[in-house]
Amino acid sequence: MKHVASLALMLTLGVAVASAEERPVRMRFSGSILPTSIAVAPNSITDEELFAGEGSLGSFTFRNLRTDALAQQAQSIAQPGQSQELQHAGSDEDGRQGRPWGIVGSWFVTLASGSKGLITFSADGTVIYSVQGEVSTAPSRPPHTSLHGVWRHLGGRKFGYTVWDIWYDASTGQLVQFGRLRGEATLSDDRDEASVRARLQFLDPQGVVLVDRTGTASFVRIPFEPLE
Repeated sequence: MKHVASLALMLTLGVAVASAEERPVRMRFSGSILPTSIAVAPNSITDEELFAGEGSLGSFTFRNLRTDALAQQAQSIAQPGQSQELQHAGSDEDGRQGRPWGIVGSWFVTLASGSKGLITFSADGTVIYSVQGEVSTAPSRPPHTSLHGVWRHLGGRKFGYTVWDIWYDASTGQLVQFGRLRGEATLSDDRDEASVRARLQFLDPQGVVLVDRTGTASFVRIPFEPLE
């Protein structure tokens, strides 16, 4: 994955310099690398790379799909019916480095206030999070959608995620505000619980931050339970 790290560095700088026939060409570009739901091959993940910019030769765009094999940990977690012991089996080296797919699965969420939620981390890097209070008839609290976003392995047993939701007027359906939640989950030794630090922001339709606060939560993994 060294090429990904190099590309991320180029994006951070936002400037690339190339040369052809000893004539320097300067380019400035920006873009994104996002996971997709495209299944090119079994047990794989496909990212879409989208870039656009301008240079001394004119404007340009670049689109690329890159497919990588999933780690063995993700394959074992994604297979229903396996015991937790089998899902968590791994080498000593794996235990020292942390499992980069250990967050994959669905979890019960308990907020510091006592409210409950459900959150799912998919193997393709996406997150869906539902909490109590999404449906509301109280004028002071408009309804909102489930939260959607992405997650990344931060190293060891730490995982970060960013999710957004949309708050709207129940009568007119008009946009009221956005919610953005960023969290850092640290898995327990058995990978079936997690402690969470989070930052929640509400933004108006123009993107101005209205509320900014921090909090904590806990996750408990939802296990597979056979019918009989």
